[in-house]
Formats: sequence, structure tokens, C-alpha cells
Amino acid sequence: MPRFSIASKFAHELIALTKRRSELINKGLDRLKSLQQRSNASAGSLPWQGATRIYTLLDSDNSPGEAKSKLPPDQVHRVAVSVEDYLTRTIADYVAGLGMQYDIRHADTLSKAVVEVDGEPLLTDENGDPVMVPVSMLLDIREYLKTFIEAFEKLPTNDVLQEWQYDDERQLYVASSEPTFVYELVKESMVMYPADEHHPAQTKLVENKTAIGRCHAKLLSGALSVQQHQVWCARLKKVHTAVTQAAQRANVQQVEVRGRYLMAQMFDFVFDEIPSAS
Repeated sequence: MPRFSIASKFAHELIALTKRRSELINKGLDRLKSLQQRSNASAGSLPWQGATRIYTLLDSDNSPGEAKSKLPPDQVHRVAVSVEDYLTRTIADYVAGLGMQYDIRHADTLSKAVVEVDGEPLLTDENGDPVMVPVSMLLDIREYLKTFIEAFEKLPTNDVLQEWQYDDERQLYVASSEPTFVYELVKESMVMYPADEHHPAQTKLVENKTAIGRCHAKLLSGALSVQQHQVWCARLKKVHTAVTQAAQRANVQQVEVRGRYLMAQMFDFVFDEIPSAS
């Protein structure tokens, strides 16, 4: 029969066992697999097999010691591994690991809390009633929101030095700049030195800019507005805080721990012939 008592623990104590649960089950499974690997790799005797060879004389005589010296020495090949021992230890690991898993799942059905923002429930059902969220889901939401916020904070925003207006047709932000002139370069001959009675006039070609039009430029942006980014970021952080507080409330609820007790019953049913299997 099971040999474990039933006690109570806080939900957060059970959630913390998730990693340990996997370690125990994997250790037990690896122990059983190691026997199979030894069986496949063994070229000679197997570790769970042994043998003895004891030699005796057919007839006794006056000098049995001298006669027996003619026989081969006795041989003892001991059993190095007991499969039942491996099985017993593996069952103990499974009872502990699956027991933890049961307690974690059981805690998840009992340890719940309402997510509240500004004193109002954030998550409601189709009737508008607050939804109690399991503690493990609250912890998941908290971690995913944290990484989401970290990425969201780095999203591109519009240049604060520009005045942006949202264009519904383009579905983009638009900023107008001051008109600029468009110039044409015109080459003209400039007299450097006028002609005199001894020398001709000295001239030089120069380029002059002449305004021929105006450019009306607009900047287009698919980034977020700074104001909208700040509003959304603040809301995200408020929700993250609300989820964290709900998880804290759910985590301090006490849950009856009976996982090992129940899993021991299951394995005791199967391995009833092993006195201390679980």
C-alpha cells in the first residue's frame, strides 16, 4: 500500500517543482534504457547474468588435496546488476515525478485569480462575469508579456522634429516641408578685363543659378506616432502589472498535496510482488 501522507503546500511551491518533475522521470527512464543499451552492446556475458563452476573429485583417496589440484579452480561470476533493483528505483522516481505533476495540475485547477486593471476585471466571460485564470497561465502570460514589451519599446516611431498628420487614404503618416526652389544653371560670359588699344577683352564662362520652379516635398512614414506608442506601452505595462499581481494572489493559495500517494497506488497495483516498488 502507498506509504505517503497527504499534506498542503502553497501553489508557488508546487509550480517550482516543474523542472524537478522532469528530471526525476527522465532519470528513471534513462535507467531502464541503460539496461537495453548494455544488452545490445554486450559481446559476452550480460551484467544481470552470473554463473558458478565448482569442481569436485569423482572418488576420494588418501590425498584428496593433491588430486583436486589437478582440477580447474572454482569459478564465480557474480551478478553485477539486479533488474528488479533498477526497476524498483525507477518506479520510485516515476512515483515522485508523476506525483509532482499531479500536484502541479491539481494546483492549477484550484489556484486561480481575477486579473484586475484599475479595480475592474480585465478578462470576462460572455455574460460579463470575471474569469478566474489558473496560476500557470498567469505565469505564462506574465513572461510572454515581458518579452513582448521589451520588443515593443524598440519599435520605430516618427521623427519628433516633424509635424505629422495621418493620411487615411495612404494609411501612412505625412509631414510637409517648406517649398524649395528648383534652379537651372545658365552659362554666361563674364568680362574679366575690358579691351583696350593694345589687348582684346578677357572673358570667362560662369554658371549662374536661375530659379525656374518650386518643389513641394512630403515625407511619408509607416512608423508609429510617438504619442500612440507611449499610450500603448503604458497600457501594456499596466496589464503586465495586473497579471503579475493576480499571479501573486493565486500563488499563495494552499493546495492539498496527494500526488505521490495516488501514483504509488497505481504502481503498487502493477508491481504488487515487489515489496517496496513505490
